[in-house]
Amino acid sequence: MSILGFGEVLLRLSPPQSSPLNTTRTLDVHVGGCEANTLATLSGLGLATRMLTALPEHALGDLVINSLRASGMDCSAMLRLPQRLGTYYCENGFASRPSRVVYDRADAAINHLRADMLDLDALFAGQRWFYVSGITLALSAQTRQLAFDLADEAQRRGVKLAFDVNYRSKLWDYDTARPILVDMARRADLLLAAAADMAGLFGLAPREDSPAALGDSWRQLMDSIGPRHIAATRRLVFTHNHHRYQGCCLSPDGELGISREYDLHILERVGGGDAFSAGMLYSIVNGSKAQQCADFATACAVLKHTLPGDHAVMHADEIRQLASNNSAVMQR
Repeated sequence: MSILGFGEVLLRLSPPQSSPLNTTRTLDVHVGGCEANTLATLSGLGLATRMLTALPEHALGDLVINSLRASGMDCSAMLRLPQRLGTYYCENGFASRPSRVVYDRADAAINHLRADMLDLDALFAGQRWFYVSGITLALSAQTRQLAFDLADEAQRRGVKLAFDVNYRSKLWDYDTARPILVDMARRADLLLAAAADMAGLFGLAPREDSPAALGDSWRQLMDSIGPRHIAATRRLVFTHNHHRYQGCCLSPDGELGISREYDLHILERVGGGDAFSAGMLYSIVNGSKAQQCADFATACAVLKHTLPGDHAVMHADEIRQLASNNSAVMQR
């Protein structure tokens, strides 16, 4: 089973030790991006993954490939173009101070990628899932069109679509985003869509803030657009580093899986949702039921919150151990 992803890969530059951007003199470098983070985790879990993106022809493009290849990802579909590599600056919050993100990704190489540059037969060879996010749809009209072209091509070839809504207000406004996100969401075999997505995109506000109510809104959505997997997390934020966290999954047959709630102490916030997406895809590919999907994907995300960097390579056994007993006892 192989999974193809399409999206931008960026450099994240962060001040060390949660220092503010406006006074820092040093920056830590990480490689990441929604689709890349998800595929890297899936690669670490033993699934074959391939990433389509565009990178600059200089050493920063090499840095991205070296980082992602270390996870086991197939980087052969990463095209090299003259344009730049997008970056973002992330000031990590602490306690009551939230994180802040500054994007610097205009005119990045991915926005110059076109369908006529691609060998679609080679790109889709052996693929069973195609994964894309709303972040990619927000980058530019050309990148958005390519994402929809690839989704259509996937459908023609019998390749399933996984779509994470992932709306980012710093990239586009909601009135512009809504019809585009809805169009892609209606195509998805796995839709990652939280309560805010249900309300904003489909007008299906849960009757209360509970997993059961979220599941009911998902069932209403399936009544109108057909059966599919739908999943999301619920997060209650106490401080930047202390959250309560829970994952939910609805299977195409209407079965709802709800993980236990985790009292989550966070080392790294970035990439947690991408790890949940990876855990969901891994579970679905392996034929898991809704409850198993919710348990594994949530534990995958919880474990990622304890690991530095935008993506993390984790083993399925350690994720299952966390899902089953939440043990933090030293293993020796």
